[in-house]
Amino acid sequence: MIRPSAADAIPAATTPPTDDVKYGVANGVYYTNLYVTPSNTWYGYYVTTNANLTLKTNATTGIIYSLYGPANHPLYDQGQDRAASCGICHSAAARMAMLADYEARQTGITNPLVMPCAQDSAAWSAACATCHDPHSDVYTAQLRNPTRSTNYFTMPTTTDKRTNYNSFGVATGVSFMNTTFASMYDPKIQICGQCHNTRGARWDGRSFGLITNLGPQLTNIAYVNIYTNIYTTNRYGIQTNSYVIGRTMTNVVVTATNITVGLTTNVSFSRGPHHSVQYNVLVGIVQPDYLTTNSSGVATNYIARHGVGVSGSSGNYNTNQCATCHVPSYAVNANTNYTGHTFELSTYNCTLSGCHGSVPRYEDTQVTTTTKLNNIAALLNQWAITYGTNLFGAANATKYKQNGWEFTTPGLLSSITNAGPSAADQLEIPDAIKQARFNSYIALNDGSLGVHNPNYTSFMLTDAETKVLNQFTLANFKAFTTAGYTPMSVGFTNYGVGVTNYSWNFGDGNTSTLANPTNIYTVPGSYVVTLTAAGPSGTQTLYRTNYINVAAKPVVSFTATPRTGATPLTVTFSNTSSNTNSVTLWRWSINGQSIYSQDTVYTFTNVYSTNLTYNISLRATTAGGSTTTTSNAFITVTP
Repeated sequence: MIRPSAADAIPAATTPPTDDVKYGVANGVYYTNLYVTPSNTWYGYYVTTNANLTLKTNATTGIIYSLYGPANHPLYDQGQDRAASCGICHSAAARMAMLADYEARQTGITNPLVMPCAQDSAAWSAACATCHDPHSDVYTAQLRNPTRSTNYFTMPTTTDKRTNYNSFGVATGVSFMNTTFASMYDPKIQICGQCHNTRGARWDGRSFGLITNLGPQLTNIAYVNIYTNIYTTNRYGIQTNSYVIGRTMTNVVVTATNITVGLTTNVSFSRGPHHSVQYNVLVGIVQPDYLTTNSSGVATNYIARHGVGVSGSSGNYNTNQCATCHVPSYAVNANTNYTGHTFELSTYNCTLSGCHGSVPRYEDTQVTTTTKLNNIAALLNQWAITYGTNLFGAANATKYKQNGWEFTTPGLLSSITNAGPSAADQLEIPDAIKQARFNSYIALNDGSLGVHNPNYTSFMLTDAETKVLNQFTLANFKAFTTAGYTPMSVGFTNYGVGVTNYSWNFGDGNTSTLANPTNIYTVPGSYVVTLTAAGPSGTQTLYRTNYINVAAKPVVSFTATPRTGATPLTVTFSNTSSNTNSVTLWRWSINGQSIYSQDTVYTFTNVYSTNLTYNISLRATTAGGSTTTTSNAFITVTP
């Protein structure tokens, strides 16, 4: 490699880089090449792409390409190190190299992984060959992996990087052994699950990674000076000195240990689980020993899968899993077949696949999940405020504030920007709180807000809520109905232990001193419910912010003009609903398509010799629930 001149070097950034993935842009400039000098900030490609599929750069960390590593040492290429880690999923060039190495290892070849140059790793993100193998006919569409599997799977991104030494014990380069990928790659796991999994994340801060020494090692080293006949003499011709011009090592033993992948013992709570947990949520297994425990304290698993037939006794199961909704294929009419390869959601195929009799009502699931996530976050905030001083000390509790439950780098569930507890203070957080936050971030980072697996998501969030509530030994309560239409009757159950006096405030002006009261909400709104419970151990207050959500029920109706005509027929649909102040989302269902707008225009076509009729639905979603009106055979299109 040739060091560029100062004139060729890219100027260092004057402000810290920021963007939506926390890495990349420096001063709003995307650098297409990398040149560094000792006086300049390092720049490099970051493997993740943005929404425009433009590879981002990173000025300080996450470098995947650099001419010089630490201290400008040419032997340590941070670029290939990052590519061999994140590149497993974010770089087609890196993954193809790993797949080729994996296949070679199946035949007994265990040479170090030949990594593409880091610039190529950055230049090639998703590619057809990443998912398809033109020489394979095992799976549909020549996929490398099946579209369905239900086993637990995680792919850690630890890099097995080993330093090479010469006979003098001098480092000469770095080899990537690919142990991590080759040990964990499973060709039987569904194609999306190869990357869209928990990436080794666990609630206890451990992860799957390299668990043995990184070898090779140098032992029994002895230095021997090498002298020459270069010397000086005094005026009498007597030698007075001899020069040492170098030294070498003797008795050098180079040893290398076998490196395997397993559960590491090191603990890190620097950030929440990676934003790629779709597969594990879909099959209902976040990790093989997660959530509940048996009488011996050993964790056991809870499994619920998207669809029934596997976890249930009857009904259909989503046999194509991710592809059913994200890579749909169906006949639009006699002459047109729709094939989607953009991975955008298509609910029409949910019906055609036989899983749902009509377009699924997934907005209800998303509203419920969002409400639960907000409730848990509010509980965690109050837990941090209530117990933070005792756990972290007054100074740190003031620094963390309501983020005392968070990871060191808070995620999207935080309502403030304060840092979470340090690595040392993370160890003070109870396991129940760590599990609750992990559950919540799994549900949030899945991205579907429960749609991928409603039963499993509900289970995890209920488990999380219970774990946080149990931290409040006196003021512990729950309402099993938290959303609905006016008038809404809500029963509250107290779970406090040793409580002798209760003081309830329902947020609408009503109060109670009963242990398990009922309140009727008559006005739409979001209400804070407060319980102050007293007993021999003292007094405790629990505020549940925005806990009860009450909406006015809308009356959904619509008209259309024209309602009949020859193809192509363009129809204007008008929303004539009333009592709509509480509506947060409108959805039309027209010809198997979902359209999110209050009013809409749609063009129908008819290539048949007979008339075609269409059922039209309009759905209103509120915090209290959803209401749908359907008109059958509402539109008629003639040939």
